[in-house]
Amino acid sequence: MAVSLTNFDPQVVAEYNITADDLRRVEHYLRLLQGPDAPTLKDIAVGGYYGTSALLHEVIELRVLLKRDRWLLVRSRQRANELLQNNEAAHVEALKVEYPYLQRKVKEILGQEIGLGALAKANTI
Repeated sequence: MAVSLTNFDPQVVAEYNITADDLRRVEHYLRLLQGPDAPTLKDIAVGGYYGTSALLHEVIELRVLLKRDRWLLVRSRQRANELLQNNEAAHVEALKVEYPYLQRKVKEILGQEIGLGALAKANTI
């Protein structure tokens, strides 16, 4: 993935102290879970608010998971997926950060206020 932190919302990068190491760990994590073509990496590579949203989600999720298993990134795909499935709270924590960010961006860009339920529904389509 040929992106740098400059591709993302600088406010989010600063607020969540996202580093180049975080970016590398997220790339490794997603390839581990999703395979070499990791579709989520393509979302992140877009940059801007869309890529920032995806990166933010994965950074938060991975930070939670690494607190539970610091060796996660050297585990097998099966073991990594099991850890994620058994720790839904990691995904929930990531959504709790990602969705408010998206709400702010929708309001800034479109001038529309959108509820968390609408975001969740749109995210499943």
